[in-house]
Amino acid sequence: MGQNKLEFWDSKVVALIFGVLLLISTVVLVWMEHVDAVNDLANIKIKEQMAVRTEYSLIENRLTILASDISYLHDVYGRELANPANYDRISQEWIVFSNKRQIYDQVRFIARNGDEKIRVDLKPQGAVRVPADQLQNKLDRYYFYEAVSLDKGSLYISPLDLNVEHNEIELPHKPMIRLGMPIYHEGQLLGIVAVNYLARDFLDNFRTYSQSWIGDQLLINKEGYYLCNTQDSSLEWGFMFPSTPAFRFDRQYPGEWKELLAGSSQLLTSEGLFTILPVNLNRVYRQDGKDFLPKNIYSSDNWYIVSVIPKNDENSFLYYDDYFYLLRNISTHMVFPFLLILAVVLAVAGSNGLQYYRKIHYQAAFDELTKAFNRQVGMEKLKELNEAAKNDQGNFSLCFMDVNGLKAINDNLGHPYGDEMIVTIVRTVQKMIRGRDFIVRLGGDEFLTVLPGADALQAEKVWMRVRNELNRINETEGRPYLISLSHGIVARRDYPELPLEEIISRADKLMYEEKQVIKKNFNSIREN
Repeated sequence: MGQNKLEFWDSKVVALIFGVLLLISTVVLVWMEHVDAVNDLANIKIKEQMAVRTEYSLIENRLTILASDISYLHDVYGRELANPANYDRISQEWIVFSNKRQIYDQVRFIARNGDEKIRVDLKPQGAVRVPADQLQNKLDRYYFYEAVSLDKGSLYISPLDLNVEHNEIELPHKPMIRLGMPIYHEGQLLGIVAVNYLARDFLDNFRTYSQSWIGDQLLINKEGYYLCNTQDSSLEWGFMFPSTPAFRFDRQYPGEWKELLAGSSQLLTSEGLFTILPVNLNRVYRQDGKDFLPKNIYSSDNWYIVSVIPKNDENSFLYYDDYFYLLRNISTHMVFPFLLILAVVLAVAGSNGLQYYRKIHYQAAFDELTKAFNRQVGMEKLKELNEAAKNDQGNFSLCFMDVNGLKAINDNLGHPYGDEMIVTIVRTVQKMIRGRDFIVRLGGDEFLTVLPGADALQAEKVWMRVRNELNRINETEGRPYLISLSHGIVARRDYPELPLEEIISRADKLMYEEKQVIKKNFNSIREN
């Protein structure tokens, strides 16, 4: 009896310990799942914002090229189109232009009465001039009367839709954007120069870029119709087919559509994570330093780039605040009947190990002193940026920087002052550069600031902000030394054929030339 009672109490103690350990293990593991999900969600949000910005840059770069091309046709041929005797020569030159570009279905001059006077069509075998007896009148086409009504030097851009010939949607489908500029001669309207851009070009690139990100990338017009749906292409172009009214983002996600129109940039709803970036076609071309583009852009269309990560088991981080889901999720791989004490120890060790991994990962990517990217990681990011820029004809600028007088500070004031100055420089640069720019410590007192999407003039403006802030520090903080940098800026677009290493070398050379001038009269130790 006594033995049985002891065994009974022993079993109760074991059961109690088992229950306590089970409860502690469950709480710890659920909390760890929650923390991991929160961290994963935060990282995914940042990555998805990068994804839509990348897609926006793709659209921005492509549309800038289109605006540049039609502006070229307008400026070069505008006066000559007043004389029909020039049509044959112009047609031949436009055939060459079309064959070179390979992105325009049609290049046309349409007179003010709507008659096509010159039309060059891009065929599989090459561009050809359409015979006079096959030219059409486009007076009733919306893009014609929208463009012909504009002031001189203005550009009209049509909505993105499918090409229609003889009142039938052309097969296979041809996504098309039409651009038109009115032509005036001696104050009189002659007509418009127009190009039909084969938008499959950039839509395919839109899909290609989407493969690098987690979310399903969508391009939506202002009515909520899908222009590009990387998850299900059958939902695209619903507005061209009246029998498919349900093929719309605003009907699939009505609540999210309402928030999108209200200006939200990122939403976490019961449907998933939505990251949104509007594309205003009336402003997307307007960039500083692009005087060759038309100054007035008119379009009745706006787009939205939307990345959607659906809420499902594949994206469990979206359930970060659903503790019942987290419990169910961990229960499928917990082995509570076996070694619960070990499970608790492993949970604690796992938490410490995760923190240690993140610390090691951080140390591997960032310079310990300045918290800038180290040389290895910075150059990897720069190489990726360079490859992406080559693929979509993008641009970035490099600002090579070298600290002036660091050795004198280390020798006379000590290395702590030298380190203080270097940290101040990096923090100042990080504060003054744009959100997508980054700084790399190449080694010692050499740094490289990378400015995606910036030309040399824009990069120089950023540098002026950095220099002015360093001058303010010199004037107001009374440090025993003066902070000074030499710099050299090179834009990739200015040297499209050069390898990346040569572009960096050119920036280094410009920096060195400036440094030779500065060092003649510069003393980094402040005089008492």
